[in-house]
Amino acid sequence: MTLLQETSRPVVVIDGLNVFTRHYIANPSMAETGEPIGGLVGFLKNIRFLCERFNPSTLVVAWEGGGSMRRRAKDKNYKGRRRPIKLNRYYEDLPDTFQNRDRQLLKLIQFIKLLPVMQIYVPDCEGDDIVAHMVRSTFRNRKCVIISSDKDFYQCIDNRVSQWSPGRKKTMTPATVLDEFGVRSSNFCLTRAFVGDSSDNIDGVKGAGFRTMSKRFPELSMQDDVILSDLIETSREKSSNKKSPALFKRIVESEKEIRKNLSLMTLTEKNISATQALKIDSSVENFSFSPDKFRLVKLFLKEQINNFDIDALWVSTHCLRTL
Repeated sequence: MTLLQETSRPVVVIDGLNVFTRHYIANPSMAETGEPIGGLVGFLKNIRFLCERFNPSTLVVAWEGGGSMRRRAKDKNYKGRRRPIKLNRYYEDLPDTFQNRDRQLLKLIQFIKLLPVMQIYVPDCEGDDIVAHMVRSTFRNRKCVIISSDKDFYQCIDNRVSQWSPGRKKTMTPATVLDEFGVRSSNFCLTRAFVGDSSDNIDGVKGAGFRTMSKRFPELSMQDDVILSDLIETSREKSSNKKSPALFKRIVESEKEIRKNLSLMTLTEKNISATQALKIDSSVENFSFSPDKFRLVKLFLKEQINNFDIDALWVSTHCLRTL
């Protein structure tokens, strides 16, 4: 049986940088040398947790490969005003915090190589696009769980794909997305094109929130895969009535921006090249595992990381298939 064949156990796909950053910011762990290691040990403990919680047959870490050239070609300001990454809240006074973060990342990759865990990196490809391609295409015949706090992935959620949010400690499903936002997961990205996303420097239409959009366009909560052109046409018809809410007129006036937003936000094959898609698939199919507990223990000792239950981590990953 290959990693791509069907099994009742899910594939867990980790948004690597998202999960690492969360632990890096919040985890105060330090090595015996006095060096901060919260991102590294927090991530490894998270691997153990995920194996115990979801009992996956396969666990994949998708790493950020740089910004999307195709998205920047559509909008040069895409992610341009993004807030700087928040450094570890416990060690912001250290002059080498950025270097420490990068060192933790590099060391983490070395640690993971000694576990039966797959790591995927594709140059000039956003981690979001790698994750979306894997759950929608590479592992299309498998149940998948995305691990990330990023709402961009809600558009991928369906009866086969769910998302675990580490910060909220909650599994997002089609039902929970509908309950929380008032729109179906298949319409989440479409609705967000109207709402906007400040974290990615994407402005929305004034007055457009998820609940407001659901109220003005009930089909977003009642039908799957609503079409943008239908919402624009409805807005055009209703904006001619002076008694209609001003939102409809603003939507008509912002049509061009809304269409651009949708193209930027949609996690689709159009935002990665055929070469990148092929590299993701071939990386999964040809991935070579080299789990080695002895070298893992030596690495922990070398980095002077104590008080970490290596045996528990090693045992928990035994659920993962390497063939």
